[in-house]
Amino acid sequence: MFIKRCFKHLAVSVVMVLLLSVGVVVATGQNSDGIWEDSATGLIWTVKDNGSDVGYNEAYAYCDSLDLNGYSDWRLPTIEELPAVFDKSVSKKFKAKGPIELDAASIWSGSMNSSGDVWSFSFSSGGKSLSPTRGCGSTGRALCVRQAGK
Repeated sequence: MFIKRCFKHLAVSVVMVLLLSVGVVVATGQNSDGIWEDSATGLIWTVKDNGSDVGYNEAYAYCDSLDLNGYSDWRLPTIEELPAVFDKSVSKKFKAKGPIELDAASIWSGSMNSSGDVWSFSFSSGGKSLSPTRGCGSTGRALCVRQAGK
């Protein structure tokens, strides 16, 4: 009787831990494939940047060739989309919403001005800046995005 009662409590504990673990994943919108859907914008983001500082062309190529979670329509976000995942109230070093974890502050956008300079966004300050794509040596990270429902 004692063993049966202990086994029942153990089984209930294991089930509770599993349910809580699944609940945490569902609550953040992140799945096991490293993506997160921002319900406020309807955009799906990778939860990690590309992992190293690169120039704009390399960042563009990284997202353009990314095949993740069965989707190959990843792209660099626009300069208007990046502030939507900035949250200065989070305690992370680089202030990204939800489960997004960045290893550097500067993230490339896919937006250019009329001179061909590219906008980047800082996840330290929440500011944006222009970087020439020619000969300057500017670097940043790629954080890829796609539209949900496609």
